[in-house]
Amino acid sequence: MRVLITGATGFVGRHLTERLLEQGHEVVGLSREAEGSPGARQVRCDIRDPHVLVRRLESIDPDAVVHLAAVSFLPDVERDPGRAFEVNVNGTLALLTSVQRAQPLARVVLLSSAEVYGRSSLAAESPLSEDLPVRPVTLYGASKAAAEHVAQALAREQLDLVVLRPFNLIGPGQRAEFVLPAFARQVARLERMEALEPDESADGERVLRHGNLEAVRDFLDVRDAARAIEEVLKLSRDQVRPGEVFNLCSGKGVSIAALLNELLDRARRKIRAENDPELLREVDLPELVGDPGRLRERTGFQAGTPFADTVEAVLEEARATGSP
Repeated sequence: MRVLITGATGFVGRHLTERLLEQGHEVVGLSREAEGSPGARQVRCDIRDPHVLVRRLESIDPDAVVHLAAVSFLPDVERDPGRAFEVNVNGTLALLTSVQRAQPLARVVLLSSAEVYGRSSLAAESPLSEDLPVRPVTLYGASKAAAEHVAQALAREQLDLVVLRPFNLIGPGQRAEFVLPAFARQVARLERMEALEPDESADGERVLRHGNLEAVRDFLDVRDAARAIEEVLKLSRDQVRPGEVFNLCSGKGVSIAALLNELLDRARRKIRAENDPELLREVDLPELVGDPGRLRERTGFQAGTPFADTVEAVLEEARATGSP
């Protein structure tokens, strides 16, 4: 299978590329950057430009397209919502209409987000099913909900489209601003300190600063997510409805406090956690845990990487980089 991946140089894209290549697929990465993963051809393109997209699709001739390109870090969206909607919504529209025109038989997998559940997650029992209404409370969630609506409208015109709603994907290679690598880098930095900084702690302890620890999230290793995406790509047309939605999750809720404790238990020095009000978000859903039943029933997919192993891998990566 020849698979075109938008956003191939991103966190999920790199892991998905590696997975597909290992399984014998041909991979072409589409991104604004020149370099991609070893073994995959990289094509430069702005997904907001449908004229260039059509030419790229005609020359690549993919059997499937996985759409990952997006502005996905919530603070980035809040700082520049116009750009986020331009990429997340208009980019999705440009890509899907280009696929319809140039490669109408290709399977398309759109990565959305569990953030689209929003207020529904406050009212519904956990875990959340795909049948709940979309009621986002963040700008990022709103941009992804809008992208889903665009995709669903085109799917009704016989576009072979599947929507995946990932919950919290974690693993090696994630941007340092996300919760697990952010904590891991703090731990690694505090481990390396030979002498404490004067303002680090009044009583001489190493201090890790955090925001809200009460939120509960559904964490899934990105390598498991890549395996699930491959399984969805292999589903035949009679196994999935056009525009069908699947949660991409583990089905297990873990508090941010438990995640932090996993890291602190592995720290090579004693570290004390301390709340920092400046790290609190104005909008933070208390619980976001998904029901993976539909995806498991259709593909047999189950999360296979233990949470503790993922945490260890991210911490070891933070130690190896030596970044502040």
